[in-house]
Amino acid sequence: MALSNSDGRIAFPNANINILPRVNSDHHPLLASLEPERVDKGEKPFRYEAMWKTHSDFTRAVKELWNKDVDVPRALSIMTEGLRKWNIEDFGHVFKKKRRLLNRLNGFLKSPTYGRNPFLVELEKNLQEELNVILDQEKIFWLQKSRQQWIVEGDRNTKYYHTKTIIRRRRNRILKLRKEDGSWCENVEELKLIALNFFKKFYQDEMIRRPILVTENTFPRSEEEQYEDLC
Repeated sequence: MALSNSDGRIAFPNANINILPRVNSDHHPLLASLEPERVDKGEKPFRYEAMWKTHSDFTRAVKELWNKDVDVPRALSIMTEGLRKWNIEDFGHVFKKKRRLLNRLNGFLKSPTYGRNPFLVELEKNLQEELNVILDQEKIFWLQKSRQQWIVEGDRNTKYYHTKTIIRRRRNRILKLRKEDGSWCENVEELKLIALNFFKKFYQDEMIRRPILVTENTFPRSEEEQYEDLC
C-alpha cells in the first residue's frame, strides 16, 4: 500500500530494497519489491513472558509443574507444556481482556443511573483496578519484545514499544543468503536448508585424539569395595 507524505511524495513502507551488482557503471542499481514474499514463520517457539510474574497464581503453578523426579531436559519439557496451557487457561489473552474491560467501562457511561447507583460505582472501581493490572502487563509485554532496558516509571506509551518491536523484526528478517558458489538464494525452503546445514556443520563434533595417560605407577590402585561404590 502506498502512502502520501506531507510534501506530496509517495512512500512504500512495506517495500524491500535490493542492491544489485554494478555492470559497466559506477553506481549500484536498486531493485524495489513492493509486494515481498511472505516468509513462513513456522511454529512459534516457547518464551518466558515477564508479565506472567504479575499473576498471583504464577509462583504456585511453577512449583506444581516442576518435576524433581526426572532429569532436567524432561523437567523443562514438562514445564514448557504446562506453562503453555496455564497461559491459555489461567493467565489469558492480555489484549482481549483489555478490550473487554474497556467495552464494559464505556457501557457504564450509557447507563441512565451512572453515578447514582452504588452497585455500578463499586463495579466500575473494581474494573478500573483490573484494567490497571492489564495495562501494566501490556507495558511489560511490549518492553520485553522491544529489547529495551529502560523505561520511565509509570509510562504506558505502548505504541512506542510496539513500533520498536516491528522495526527489530524487520531488521532481523533474512530475505537472502549467499551460497557456497557465490550466488544468492531467495527461495524460502532453500534458505531454511542452507541455515540448517551451516549450523550442523558449525557445531559438528570433531574427534580429538588425546594421549593415553598411564597412571598405574603414579596413583595407588583402588580397593574392590571402593570400585564398586564408584560404579
